[in-house]
Amino acid sequence: MNKKLIQLFFFSTLFLMSCSTTQITSNTLIDLSDRQFESILYGVISMQTFSKALPQLDESSDRIYSLNSVKYGFRNIAKLSLSRTELIDEYIILAADSGYQYVLILEEKDYERSSNIHYNGGNSFSTSKQITQVLSSFLIDVKSKDEVWNAEIQVDSGDFGNSTQSGRSLAHTIIDKFKEDGVLPPFFTKSGNY
Repeated sequence: MNKKLIQLFFFSTLFLMSCSTTQITSNTLIDLSDRQFESILYGVISMQTFSKALPQLDESSDRIYSLNSVKYGFRNIAKLSLSRTELIDEYIILAADSGYQYVLILEEKDYERSSNIHYNGGNSFSTSKQITQVLSSFLIDVKSKDEVWNAEIQVDSGDFGNSTQSGRSLAHTIIDKFKEDGVLPPFFTKSGNY
């Protein structure tokens, strides 16, 4: 019985450490519920520690938007000579030239990695890591160049949480938050293989 309890504890802990979760605190600056949502470009600014998650963020987002017949694009402009403001302007110009309605800017703000050592009895020790990444995000109407939505995003992953899980979690949570905030219509779906 004691051995089974230890195994259950071990596998439960392993499962929890392998998860990635995303939390978003957002502000909708204007009512978007009456607008047709046709296209969006995701633009990235200084995502050094989150860079491994970007391919999965792009792939998952592309699948969801395509499923809903929304034009989607993803760009990571790496021009170190440009200031933050110049990069944002560059994304707006790129989105306008490519026919996108909105540009979502994702910017890395903070990164924290913590480790814990656990005593398991006898000579047995284990360690766990927690990675927390904080992103700032804002949605810009390309035509008016107005910010219409903004958010602070926190992505947490445990020991075995990886970039694929973090990217997928971020993609799905952004879509969910867009629906909740009225940026996307309520019938917008994430069904299918993603």
